[in-house]
Amino acid sequence: MEEALVQKVREAASPRGFDVHFFKVGWYNELVDESFHLPYDHDALALLLLSNPDMFELSFIPFLRSSAYEPTKNDPLDQFIKHYVSHLRETVLRERDIEVYYDYEMDPRTRRPRIIMQTAGHAAGAAFYYHQGLISHLLPENSTHAKKLFPVSIHPEYGGWFAFRAVIVLRDIRLPEELTLTQPIDCVPRDEDRLQLLQLFNGQWQDGLYRDINKPKKRYSSIQKEYFITPPKSRSSIIEKIINTSM
Repeated sequence: MEEALVQKVREAASPRGFDVHFFKVGWYNELVDESFHLPYDHDALALLLLSNPDMFELSFIPFLRSSAYEPTKNDPLDQFIKHYVSHLRETVLRERDIEVYYDYEMDPRTRRPRIIMQTAGHAAGAAFYYHQGLISHLLPENSTHAKKLFPVSIHPEYGGWFAFRAVIVLRDIRLPEELTLTQPIDCVPRDEDRLQLLQLFNGQWQDGLYRDINKPKKRYSSIQKEYFITPPKSRSSIIEKIINTSM
């Protein structure tokens, strides 16, 4: 039953520019500190919603041009993702007992993310999670006092041209106990390239060079690049151009 449900969600999401991966809640919990644990059964089914480079043109632009978009409310993309997840809840996930975690959500008590999306992506086998610990032997011995290198995920097909948008936990569905975690593809296997990746991501993320570390097959369009490189508070002119220009 769980396989059929996952396939239905994938079939619904794919034409909209989303990939769907699944994982056990326990797989994620084993990879994060206890403070970030999800409070569900180890075998509970979770779905990871990943936006690929096609999402912008296939879904986000049509959303901006629809009556569902409210310019005076919160971030337009956050609006869209929540709108689309609500659509899934009302259709293929109807009558399921679910909890949704969005990539932009913070826990009001701790002021920390409700979920570590990159770790969820690794647990789901979607994209490899590259962090400083993997290349610590290449760093100076006193690197513990140096600037921390923030981690980044790389997809085997999209490189860095994608984003984790939401995790949907289905509290009423359990995956088979014998099912084991599928490791994501390590598409940056050389330590020297991993170091370069983390340096590019931390030092010059705006130019997007880190996204091409593994020569991805798909990239963002020019208008999508322009949108995301522009600070959120300055995107109104781009949104207006998108709404009023035929693309």
